[in-house]
Amino acid sequence: MAESTIRLAHPIKVRGEETTALTVRRRANLGDLRAASKGADEMDALWIMISRLCGITREEADEIDADDVQTVSEGIAPFAGGGPGTGAK
Repeated sequence: MAESTIRLAHPIKVRGEETTALTVRRRANLGDLRAASKGADEMDALWIMISRLCGITREEADEIDADDVQTVSEGIAPFAGGGPGTGAK
């Protein structure tokens, strides 16, 4: 899967520069899923996945405006996998 750009309605600072878009750089791997599973709740898991898949710090992810959270969540979903499978087909 290629990279994907997520447009933000409200800019944030990434590496000191204002940005209006995040780039999902890669698909999630087991390490990402394990890290996200250690979050206290669903919002923590999302925060961890945004940081890891978009290559931004968690502090930068904290700056995402509440209005943009749903958009970013939907933007990373295709890259985040479907969760653990049962092995059934």
